[in-house]
Amino acid sequence: MNKTIRFIPAICLIFTLSVLSHSAHAASPREFSEGAVNIIVDGWGYDGRILVYKNSAYVSLREFATMADNSVVSWDKSTHTAYVKTDTLELSAREAGYYITANGRVLWCENGIFTLGGSIYVPLRQVAYAFGFDHDYVYAENTTYLTRY
Repeated sequence: MNKTIRFIPAICLIFTLSVLSHSAHAASPREFSEGAVNIIVDGWGYDGRILVYKNSAYVSLREFATMADNSVVSWDKSTHTAYVKTDTLELSAREAGYYITANGRVLWCENGIFTLGGSIYVPLRQVAYAFGFDHDYVYAENTTYLTRY
């Protein structure tokens, strides 16, 4: 009985460490490719940085927001949250989070949100939707077309 009681804290510690290491890795971009997909926005090539992470295109929130609209982008250092404000949109995205909030609606980001080189990266599909773009990926061209609706 005493041997069993001694192993319980060790098992709890191992379980806790495995959960923490998994959650820390969940939104960490350890493997990505840069510029592996093209983005065309209303007929014009997107010149911002594009990363592909777990088969999803990611863009810098600040670059995309300033390209898409006359956006004011801010960063709350204490909560690790980026905020975007335009005439028609209020958006927030938290580092290591799994959703973007846009005008009170929650947009799920399956592979998370991450920072890299001082920029916060969000999935293209979700941020494009928040800014009012239709999203169409043409596999043969490896190109995503965004058209404002």
